[in-house]
Amino acid sequence: NPNERVRRVRLPESGDARCTRFDVEQDIGGPDTGSVLWSGSLVLSAALRAHAASLGLAGASAIELGTGLGLVASVARCLGASTVLATDGDASILPFCERNLARNQGDADGAAAVAKLWWGDAPAARRLGQFDLIVGADVVYASDSVLGHGAREVSFAGLLCTYWLLAHENTTVVMTYKNRNQLE
Repeated sequence: NPNERVRRVRLPESGDARCTRFDVEQDIGGPDTGSVLWSGSLVLSAALRAHAASLGLAGASAIELGTGLGLVASVARCLGASTVLATDGDASILPFCERNLARNQGDADGAAAVAKLWWGDAPAARRLGQFDLIVGADVVYASDSVLGHGAREVSFAGLLCTYWLLAHENTTVVMTYKNRNQLE
């Protein structure tokens, strides 16, 4: 039920029951888009689980941009990422992410941390270092009609700049996106 304060998430199994169940605390009606669990996080989490081996997740360093509640970061850590950094530009949502990472630690050995990061903030991104895997679910979603003319392009530009700063030559980027404006 998407209206639950703590939403129980079950990802599809593929012969291995590991990393299929997660509890995610959300803030229904909260002031930020990151305060509820979006479908893109579920899709990206299922994709990470289904393709963990081909993505080289075991032992990888991973960063989630626009983490919101931290489900994708929790899944990456459960699947064996050695280091996971969950980032969001909204500091008010980071305590939810921290609690969800702790709640879903299970048997995961990997280290997990949470940090505030605005896309396009080059000095902040450089301080974080480079990662083997960069993930983001529903991170750019609004149209110009919602944000104002050209705002979406600015958002994409900051996001792409941040990807570039966090990546090395063998980094894999996985992103989910749902076009919510049927007119575009």
